[in-house]
Amino acid sequence: MKPIETYILLSSLFLACLGVKITHRLHDDENGQGRSRGDDSVPIRRESLFLTSTTLWADCNPQTEAVVINGTFPGPTIRAMAGERLIINVTNAMTDRNATVHWHGLSMRLNPASDGTPLISQWPIAPGHWFEYDIKLAKEDVGTYFYHSHVGLQAMTAQGALIIEDRPNDWGKNGSDRSGGKKREGERKHDKLSKNGRSVPGAPYAYDEDRVMVIGDYYHATNADKILKGLLASPFVWPGSANALLVNGMQGQLTCNQTSTDLLDPSIRCPPSVSDQVSNLVPGGCDYSTIEVEHAKTYRLRFIGAQSLMYQHLAILNHTMDLIEADGTYLEKVEVDYLEIASGQRYSVLLKTKSKEQVRKETTDGIYWMRLESRWRAGPSGWARIKYTTTKREASKPPFIDDNRRILANETFGWISSSLSPLRTSAATSAFHYEKVPDDSEVTRSVLINGQQIAAGANLKGVAWNVNDYAYSEETTSTEPYLVEIYKGTKSAPGYDKLDEDDDDGQCYDAKQHIYLARPGEVIDIVLINQPSNISQQTEVHPWHLHSRKHWVIAMGQGDYDPDEVRRIRSEGKGGFKDPILRDTTNVYASPGASYLGSSSTVPKGHQGGWAVLRYRVEQEDAGVYPLHCHWFFHQVMGMSTTWALSPDKINQLVKVYDNQQYLFYGRNVRAEV
Repeated sequence: MKPIETYILLSSLFLACLGVKITHRLHDDENGQGRSRGDDSVPIRRESLFLTSTTLWADCNPQTEAVVINGTFPGPTIRAMAGERLIINVTNAMTDRNATVHWHGLSMRLNPASDGTPLISQWPIAPGHWFEYDIKLAKEDVGTYFYHSHVGLQAMTAQGALIIEDRPNDWGKNGSDRSGGKKREGERKHDKLSKNGRSVPGAPYAYDEDRVMVIGDYYHATNADKILKGLLASPFVWPGSANALLVNGMQGQLTCNQTSTDLLDPSIRCPPSVSDQVSNLVPGGCDYSTIEVEHAKTYRLRFIGAQSLMYQHLAILNHTMDLIEADGTYLEKVEVDYLEIASGQRYSVLLKTKSKEQVRKETTDGIYWMRLESRWRAGPSGWARIKYTTTKREASKPPFIDDNRRILANETFGWISSSLSPLRTSAATSAFHYEKVPDDSEVTRSVLINGQQIAAGANLKGVAWNVNDYAYSEETTSTEPYLVEIYKGTKSAPGYDKLDEDDDDGQCYDAKQHIYLARPGEVIDIVLINQPSNISQQTEVHPWHLHSRKHWVIAMGQGDYDPDEVRRIRSEGKGGFKDPILRDTTNVYASPGASYLGSSSTVPKGHQGGWAVLRYRVEQEDAGVYPLHCHWFFHQVMGMSTTWALSPDKINQLVKVYDNQQYLFYGRNVRAEV
């Protein structure tokens, strides 16, 4: 039996001991009565995930108590098709911690309870329990997404790819359930997915296969709980930059440090030699991630930013790429020789592989290298291996191993943000309905979001990230999920009648519940401002992620925010700021005062260090409560998060709670009603 099969078997036995049904695709409610509701014409696809913890060896050094999904890091790739209903059963198979899963980038239209945010959209899943997430996929959801835990720092390792494939011109009548899930009576079977991720007929770009590239970072000789404790402590304990940059959970052939390992856990021993098995679950099993390709084909490489902290540049040496997707939005094709990616962002590129003759002339024997380098803060570099299937070589070393050597471009404010435009062909417009950005005349108000690092805690020896003078905390901001309080009636929905009398600036902020409010039909400009640290007067780059519907980035700039500058950029700009793309994770870059390349520059007091403006249209179907937060995992848990109630007075009218009512209580199993 293979190690991963053994792992799954043992986990299944463990769940059985807890009384958790392993065949959880057919869960009944607490009374054993399975009920049915919904549109039988919508095909349903079912998947199952379970969370456990283990020791990882991603760079040949251990990280203990790492939360993983289905026994692997990253977790399994989930694939579905636009127009389907995706029901995913998530089981918390751990004994000592809560969990949730968030479906990053997907709108939870008319079902905000499936957003996966603890104490906002749901109770966390208690140990030994499960929750069925119910996701309705629209045409515009095609693209590259990912899923991750939203509890503490579990997302450092509890993560995986989620691919929503294009719907072909003509759906097949028959399909096979790749997950093995049983079809409930009355369900319409889902349709077949494309083979090897190949583009479907009618897709805007043609390619032979796709490859998923989860870009991450790794902290060894520690664990997520230890890092979290230090981040929230006073005195503050900073873990520093990551030890390694990862591709699909691997970085290779480094040396295990027994001294640092002993400080973590003296019982863990560094392996005496390299393992024959390449796996980040096996001591000595680390290696460079290998992506296999064939000659003279076109591949769609789906890059997913799943880092904790490290902004990365990456490039495939001796190759160029065509950028075609950002955060689930098809783009007008842009040729690039490297990518920049922050946590939460996703990009797809088309890579045309070389012919056999080209490879022969280049004397590489069919092995090329992808380079990864840290940017906007000092950090490691790394490699991944691009291997043509005809090569007879089993392994090789990269051109050099030198973390201090830069071969990719330096930091650039904004990268190519102003050049990215949505695909506007007639076929794309009819298939994906990429709505154009609302006109300035439609904007109802602007909301200013000031993010700032501050001294906090006992004797001001701790550090927090404030947003408009408030640091969000999962433990103290709310004792019961906002949605649950609304559904149960223990707290009325946040409403405009509850705003402070002095709220005359259009912020619509309920200071008692720490919630921003938005009515259906509004068009809001959310201005994200990079305030300098009140400790160092410096700034950092922040990837801000907005749950629910995607937004447009209409402008970004350096220094102080000025509405006149926004108008100038939009009127004079090209591409991206005149016809901006829809995306869900946007960088607010650091300038001036950025700390990189040995810079010690600071922002003058009373001034700002960069900004970006998101334009967001509130629709009735978005009714729910959602976060807007920095997607650096460390910054988020330190308080850099806001909560938004969209159409709060419509939530009970438009959104139905799970019918079995178990959703309302902690420690229950929650099923999706079909």
